[in-house]
Amino acid sequence: MPNRQKAIAEAFRDVQSEADPLTKKDLQIEHAPIRSDLTIVKWMMGFIFAAEVMPWIFKLFA
Repeated sequence: MPNRQKAIAEAFRDVQSEADPLTKKDLQIEHAPIRSDLTIVKWMMGFIFAAEVMPWIFKLFA
């Protein structure tokens, strides 16, 4: 059993030493499309509010 644990630890060390660290810039690049999609969803919700809810508000106060 200790040989297996040593082999796993050595393999993990090898993989970890070869991996590039994740930077803040990498995260910003990955999240840019998500951020733009959320902006589009916000605009769509605004148009839905204007088209569906505003007539009810006008009737209520007219």
